[in-house]
Amino acid sequence: MRVFVSWSGDRSRAIAEILRDWLPYVLPSAEPWMSSTDIERGSRWSLEISEQLDKANIGIICLTPENLEAPWILFEAGALSKALSRTLVCTYLFQVGPTDIKGPLSQFQASLATREDTKKLLASMNRALGASGLADERFNKMFEVWWPELERKLNSLQEPNKHPVIHRSEREILEEVLSLQRKSDSSVLLQELAKLIEGLHELRVGQAQKQLKKHTHETQLLVDTRPLVGPDGELVIIDYPLFGTVSDFLDELYRYVESVVPAITYGNAWVLKDAVSGKKFMNIGRSFARAALGKDHDDRSLEEVGIIPGMRFEAIKL
Repeated sequence: MRVFVSWSGDRSRAIAEILRDWLPYVLPSAEPWMSSTDIERGSRWSLEISEQLDKANIGIICLTPENLEAPWILFEAGALSKALSRTLVCTYLFQVGPTDIKGPLSQFQASLATREDTKKLLASMNRALGASGLADERFNKMFEVWWPELERKLNSLQEPNKHPVIHRSEREILEEVLSLQRKSDSSVLLQELAKLIEGLHELRVGQAQKQLKKHTHETQLLVDTRPLVGPDGELVIIDYPLFGTVSDFLDELYRYVESVVPAITYGNAWVLKDAVSGKKFMNIGRSFARAALGKDHDDRSLEEVGIIPGMRFEAIKL
């Protein structure tokens, strides 16, 4: 059994290396593989990784708090989902829980890095081996023998959970301003008001910076609908639909422009224009699919039509 172990980041890599070395002790027929280096953002698939994906029978994606939105993890997970049945791809969660997993990664079966979940994961792998798998009694014995070794190594990677920084909302700050107005000592009031105004300013700056970061996030798409909708339009941020289709993407975007254009009129009444290159994406969507592809839906991936994470668009009239 070929096991493709996906990782991104230092702790994720350490976990992948531990699993790669440990799995064959419990399941001798398992042949784990992981890339030796983290591939730089924007790089094309290497030939070796493509070959390993073709040979893989199961995929394990090592997730930690640091890499839940790592672009490489998302792309590798997408490749695994295309190469394998989703039931043969799982996420291995270290210091994160299933509720922390959002977006495309949430579709896979999640296994915690605990004794119980790890045993369930390996039991599923053992069953997938069929005649090459271990008898239940032998599997249970092998797992009990080798689990303490895996547990020890995983524990060495533990980091204490940091207490979250609690930020006051703008409403809370304003309510505190009103309460201070009732104080009789005006000098104290002025000092406290100065502190609160400073805090309010920092809050708004932080919110603006956070929004700007979201606009330029490399796993998202930004669409300015104002050229099409007018002053009531907005900047729409859409998570890159790694496992979705062109029609899925346009259907989600249509909710923001349906007040000014009829349904299924993309490419006829309106179109997306790349804000950087000026390229108009005409040959996509349901109308194009029916005319050119003989299908009711444009089931191509966004990558196939040249739309990649981080792109910025304007929705414009034709």
